[in-house]
Amino acid sequence: MGIFDGLGKAETFEKGNYLNPGYYVVKVERCLLKKSRESGLGLIVELDILQSTFRPQVDPKNQNRTWQNTPVGIPGTWWQSMEADGALNSVKGFVRSVLGLRLGTHPAECAELDAPIPGTSTALVENMMTLATSDLNLLGGLLVSVECYMIETQKRKQDFTVYNWSPLDFVALGIQSAAPNVRALFDRARTPASPWGAPAASSWGSPPPQGPPPGTPAGWGPPPTAPQFRTGPAAPQPAWGPPPGYGQPPAPPWSQPAGPPVWTPPPGAEVSPDRRWWRYPGQQWQQVP
Repeated sequence: MGIFDGLGKAETFEKGNYLNPGYYVVKVERCLLKKSRESGLGLIVELDILQSTFRPQVDPKNQNRTWQNTPVGIPGTWWQSMEADGALNSVKGFVRSVLGLRLGTHPAECAELDAPIPGTSTALVENMMTLATSDLNLLGGLLVSVECYMIETQKRKQDFTVYNWSPLDFVALGIQSAAPNVRALFDRARTPASPWGAPAASSWGSPPPQGPPPGTPAGWGPPPTAPQFRTGPAAPQPAWGPPPGYGQPPAPPWSQPAGPPVWTPPPGAEVSPDRRWWRYPGQQWQQVP
């Protein structure tokens, strides 16, 4: 028996590193759903701390504890239990903040975010989070502001970090180029994608060939199907007789004309009774075009 026996069947949990009390500017690295044994299904948002500012914090347990803000360069995590009361409200607030939408100044965009996608019953924000937690990582790379502070839970009397999300003022910070393209994100969220974000089929493998292969003569394309009625060796035919299969309908050509062709035999030509074949006297029969 080894110390690592059963390691392959062990569960892993990715709640990550909670941020200490402070004011932060963070970049969303990725979002994922994870089910833990202790808290059930939860949303995990991995964060890269770009700016960190101290926030005074009174110890909720009155033990004179102090916290320093988490420094830049240390990855942070937000865990939101999806089985807790108000979970959907918290997630929606996070999405609005990441998109830079404020209820008072962006009412049209906020209403559009909550509205169903045309032709479906799925709200745009719902599909956006579905794509955000897939390999597509729809919200990855976006910047947002968050204030963190510590409280004590009522039931278990444990420390709990509150994440208060808010949109960044990109103009005031002088980083307008980092502002999210809300319209492009909305358009992408209206198009359902496979959960793993696979590329379109047209981009897989080598592109299809364009045009005829090199050296192909003019009139490239599949040739018309010649009449085929023989089931054994061809019987000898007199030079003046009709071709094999005479009197039987030939196979249809490669493409049918829009209407019946109008054909006039050339002067001096002989025409078969069914007007399907013609020839000059003494020559081979030819099919009427």
